[in-house]
Amino acid sequence: VIDAFQLIVDLHTKYEVAPYAPPPESEEDFAAFEEIYQLLEEGKVAMWPDSAESYAWRSEDRNLGVVPFPISNDNDQSSPITSGGSTLAVSAGTAHPQAAWEWIKFLTQQNSDSSFAFGPGGPISLPARRSVAEASGVWDEMDDELADALHFAVEHGFTPVSPSAGREEIHQVTSSILAEGKDVADVLAEAQQAFDSGIEEAASTQVDATPIPDFTVAEPPSSQIEAGDVVVRFVVAGGDPSVYRQAAEDFNELHPDIVVKVEEPNFYNQEFSLEGMIGDADAFQWWSPIQSADELATVLALQPLLDADPDLSEDDFFPSVLDQFRDQGQVVGLPGEVQISFLNYNKRLFDAAGLDYPQPGWTLDEFLETAVALTQGDSEEDKIYGYVADLYEVGDLMTFMARQGVTLVDESVDPPATNFTDPVTISAVRWYSNLTTEYAVKPYVDLSSFTGIGTDPFQERQALIDNDRAAIWKGDQYGFVAFDENGTPISNDSDSSDIGIVPYPVGADGGSSFESANGYYISAETEVRQAAWEWLKYLTEQESLAQFGLPARVSAAESDAFTQRVGEEKAAVLIAAVQNNSQASLSNNLFSEGSDWLGPAIAIGIQEAYASIVTGEATVEEALQSAQDKADVYRLCIIENDLVGSSDFQAFESCMQEADLSFDF
Repeated sequence: VIDAFQLIVDLHTKYEVAPYAPPPESEEDFAAFEEIYQLLEEGKVAMWPDSAESYAWRSEDRNLGVVPFPISNDNDQSSPITSGGSTLAVSAGTAHPQAAWEWIKFLTQQNSDSSFAFGPGGPISLPARRSVAEASGVWDEMDDELADALHFAVEHGFTPVSPSAGREEIHQVTSSILAEGKDVADVLAEAQQAFDSGIEEAASTQVDATPIPDFTVAEPPSSQIEAGDVVVRFVVAGGDPSVYRQAAEDFNELHPDIVVKVEEPNFYNQEFSLEGMIGDADAFQWWSPIQSADELATVLALQPLLDADPDLSEDDFFPSVLDQFRDQGQVVGLPGEVQISFLNYNKRLFDAAGLDYPQPGWTLDEFLETAVALTQGDSEEDKIYGYVADLYEVGDLMTFMARQGVTLVDESVDPPATNFTDPVTISAVRWYSNLTTEYAVKPYVDLSSFTGIGTDPFQERQALIDNDRAAIWKGDQYGFVAFDENGTPISNDSDSSDIGIVPYPVGADGGSSFESANGYYISAETEVRQAAWEWLKYLTEQESLAQFGLPARVSAAESDAFTQRVGEEKAAVLIAAVQNNSQASLSNNLFSEGSDWLGPAIAIGIQEAYASIVTGEATVEEALQSAQDKADVYRLCIIENDLVGSSDFQAFESCMQEADLSFDF
């Protein structure tokens, strides 16, 4: 240990080949890291420790080499390797140890590209089994230098362990030696003595250890199937399966002859598609409305079941949400949960300015007037902003664009084209850009320059909110429901009474305040459609399943249980936000049937255009014309390569490159 510490110290002090960065004084203190990172960016560092993931993106813009950590002996283990959280284990209380072993053994044998992460240089994570790595072709996908380095690293790897005891002592030792120039052996001797004393003190106060209990894992009720029971296989593709398993148990109490077996998607399928993930399930939950013709062919039309059911009416769903689950006017799925976009506001700042709090139904003009009135100061250090958008402003921009009647897809031509230069689009983009460029009520953050080290724009944005420097801001759609330590939604009593919530302002075209909605479907080939229908109907009644949004069923959204869970004010605002909708979100419609291939051109085009406008590089007209020109090149490439109607985004990449469309946060 002494020799290892001495080697590190010598790199800093004797050989002076490595700069020393003192440990941060707080979690927000990144000064030392910023200084070293700047050396790296300026090309003043010859070698540095990094991850395979960082190599993937760093090698895009520089002549970068990669090599494993050095060794002194053939059997040395010098390269840190982590499992990425995908460890498989068998419960000590299992009643079926051999079956469980066969199952996890099978999982380790699966060859699935989707389980590996890929970067520009190829895969940046590997399967744990040698045979699977060879069969999967991951080595062939890498550049040769990275492959050689990782081959060596996994042969000489170890799993780094951060000790629960002694961690602080290690930091103190390092600081004492490098910052204070103390002798390595002396400091380590003192640290060992202090560590031993701490262990003895802890041992003297430790009670007798609780013996490991003798237990057996109980069979879940859903697997106890009696003769004559109807079994509904249900796949959860966009939620927490444990929540649905509890719902299945409760449902079985009401319908003893129907057993719902809740399963997870087949993530090991080679093709990441609805059909591949759902398999032969009778029903499933999907994270967004199904819109493509191929996917719609796999589901059962629910309109006849809905029309024949006296206990459920279309009127009990928010109309704009249910419309997302129709095909040619017919209901094909039941919406479950709606993710809401809303605004928060600082009541203290409104009170200080003598302004009334915004109310549902307020207009774009009222929003602008309010933001201007609440903006104070010119200094970046203390300015109060009338509005602080989401860091990824494109989504926020599209929300405001939808309120002004923007349609980014021109379906008057076949195949569809983009609509960047339409006068309505130009006017809406100018209105939103002016919040920064003309009225200065909103800051702009260039996320493309954020590397993850140094000043954190996420923390800077939160600091504006926490320090009363943001009057109105884009709310966190996942933050209005509180959870206990077990992840169960509970009543949110911790919210500040000085923070209000209000829907986005309403424009002439109405607009949307929900980002997306998940829903429930019945497979076209199921033989238990009525039982599956009863199950889906039951799910839409459960307000507790809407863990991150609003129940799509009106009766569930207006229930006392939901109001108690999220608070009366928030429940009213969220309901009003959806009731004021005239359409789904503009960003959600980018990937609708028939024009989903246009999505990359629109998302990247609007992002690049907006960035060039607010940074003064181009006028609104110039920026949107550039976006249109690139989109036209992209569209022509798609047509020439017969990719119209395709959902294969990997196949779109070559056309994106030809059109100079590169997604950069």
